[in-house]
Amino acid sequence: MELQYNLLWFEDSDRFIKLYTKRIGKFLDDLAGYSLDLIHKTNCDNLDECLNKDLDLILVDWNLNPGKSGKKSGEQLIQEIRQKGVFTEVIFYSALDNFEEQPFKLNGVYFTDTDGDNLLSRIEEIIKHTLQRNLRISVTRGLFIASTIDLVEKLEDIISKVLKLGDSPQKFFQDYIVQAEFFTDVSKYTIVKDFLNREIALLKKKIADSGEGTQTNELEERLKAIEKMKKLFNKFKDDIIELRNHLAHAKPIPGERNSLNVRNRQKREFEKWEFTLAKCKEFRKKFIIHAENIEKIYELINNFS
Repeated sequence: MELQYNLLWFEDSDRFIKLYTKRIGKFLDDLAGYSLDLIHKTNCDNLDECLNKDLDLILVDWNLNPGKSGKKSGEQLIQEIRQKGVFTEVIFYSALDNFEEQPFKLNGVYFTDTDGDNLLSRIEEIIKHTLQRNLRISVTRGLFIASTIDLVEKLEDIISKVLKLGDSPQKFFQDYIVQAEFFTDVSKYTIVKDFLNREIALLKKKIADSGEGTQTNELEERLKAIEKMKKLFNKFKDDIIELRNHLAHAKPIPGERNSLNVRNRQKREFEKWEFTLAKCKEFRKKFIIHAENIEKIYELINNFS
């Protein structure tokens, strides 16, 4: 799932970057459950490589590389970025007082100085703006559905490991059963859950059959770890699969950009879901937690292979 906010920052002071990075990361997490993916550049070397990334925001220091021959100023750098067809929002800043009043002609650029918390306030303001834009139903719905597909594919990998389907004679089963349309996501969830139940039962038996000692302590620690995975994985069906099903069958509400009518099967009626930043944060947190847990289960299977 797209859980990172991609920030490209042109600044030649490492100390300045460190001063702001933690605060921006906390703001993103508190606001919408995003983590900060920062690309820090001290100059414009390898610019094309940086611009190939799906960027959410660009920050540029006006006094970039002062006094260094052959190096571009912040203004020249932004002009080159625009000439390359990249129209991501840019925050252009300087320690100069009233920097926003300088006679620069740059499209899609926000100006600020670094006095007090002016720069941080400007960054937070533009982050809110870019995230609100991503709340469009078409974007939000597609994002969560695609993310569910990624997690379910990981379940398929786990099932293949459990059933040891790597050999070519068994490739038919993997291609035509595990990945078949009629083999539902709930079925895949059930198989992985049953595997965890089996491992828990086997560990409990081993602990009961063994006496006190180092081996027993190791088995008990392993049991605790797997029980923790299982307890969280029990929520995967409701947290992830059912959410995907809700979004797939929901109906947009005419005239309301960020709302859907979602079918509540228990009540046998539709209910309104409004996609606020808080709601999206709640969903993203669940995806992060389940993605990390599924990775732990996958590692558990790998240890058996």
